[in-house]
Amino acid sequence: MKSGFSRFRRNSRADKAKRQAGQRRRFFRPGLVEKLEDRQMLSGIHDDGGISEVLVAEGEGGGMSFSSRAWNPGVDRNNTRLGNPQPIQVPVTPRNPVNVVETSVNNDTPSTAQTVSGVGTLAGQNSQVTISGTVSTFTDTDWFRVHLRAGDIVSVRALAAANELALFNSDGIELQGHNQTNMARGDHTLFWPTASPLLRGGNANLAYVITEEGDYFLYVSAADNVTTTGGSAYQVEIDLHRPVLESQPVRSRQIVYLDFNGALIQRAIFDDTAIGTARLS
Repeated sequence: MKSGFSRFRRNSRADKAKRQAGQRRRFFRPGLVEKLEDRQMLSGIHDDGGISEVLVAEGEGGGMSFSSRAWNPGVDRNNTRLGNPQPIQVPVTPRNPVNVVETSVNNDTPSTAQTVSGVGTLAGQNSQVTISGTVSTFTDTDWFRVHLRAGDIVSVRALAAANELALFNSDGIELQGHNQTNMARGDHTLFWPTASPLLRGGNANLAYVITEEGDYFLYVSAADNVTTTGGSAYQVEIDLHRPVLESQPVRSRQIVYLDFNGALIQRAIFDDTAIGTARLS
């Protein structure tokens, strides 16, 4: 069945610009390259021929994230995302997930989403979950509901027949999304440091720092080559982490350096009536 987005919609550029305006944190420190402290690259992305957007966002709960997206002029940005928010580095722990099976046959819309209970970072909750489901055709979609806290660092990876992922809040706003087409153009998870616990690879991959507690909706769609009548199996892995600074002594801090070498952006990001591109430097 086709997805019934209703108010759960892909953001317009104007909507996304307004939402990001409250999250962006601009800073400039003269002489920053002098006397730099010991550093490790958290994330980076290089755009060969496309258009890129790079920003630093301050996540609540101590989380700091990078967001880097790239798309080609004249192409729907929702279908060409190459990057996603990159949380601060947290300690690596082996995956020991709780397995959840898709039990709802009608979870094709947000209103009928299957609730995945017991997921979270509190004592007694599961911080690692693997959802196993099936899809029948490339138009089939599945929705799952999870309750998350502010500061939760969510890492999601789609495997097997799953082709696309997207995370929505309870207001129906898409917070992050990624699909197999983007992954084929370049696996952005290769830029993550070796010690990063975030899930890598897969058909689609996203990570996001939750800004407020509430219900969130995970959208999963099928791979383009799924045509079997009986359905094809997929797995969606979800890992949750908390920011390292939460466990550090009071007044501990983390300094993040952003190396930005300029980029072209589409003017329509900030004004739907604008055309052409502008260079940031």
